[in-house]
Amino acid sequence: MHIPKNDMVKFFIKETLLHQKIRSQKEFAEVINKKLSMSDYVVSGKRIRSLAIEIPGVKMRVNTRKGKQPEENCPVCNNDIRKVYTQNLIGEKLLLRIQCEKCGYVGKNDRWAPKKYEFEYSRFY
Repeated sequence: MHIPKNDMVKFFIKETLLHQKIRSQKEFAEVINKKLSMSDYVVSGKRIRSLAIEIPGVKMRVNTRKGKQPEENCPVCNNDIRKVYTQNLIGEKLLLRIQCEKCGYVGKNDRWAPKKYEFEYSRFY
């Protein structure tokens, strides 16, 4: 087995998402690896996910579950995260959500850990 170049993987990611919505990282890896198998290449789901968010028009939705709140970096792409706060009626500062501008991760209501990834392509981004 060989490791494909990023451009090749990105081509197959975009080609796949032009025709279908992918409902999990595991499904995405299976589809891409099936296309790459003719050339004796293999790629991990994590690598597919990190390359997909670099492609303009690719939208990734991250479903979350209860877990540890991230402190500084996004649990999906390791980019900086932004914490959004609100105030309650007595003026206390409360964390509303945590979000990443790069990959679209949003954590809120004690649901911080990534659980499932969904991918789709929009020509009108």
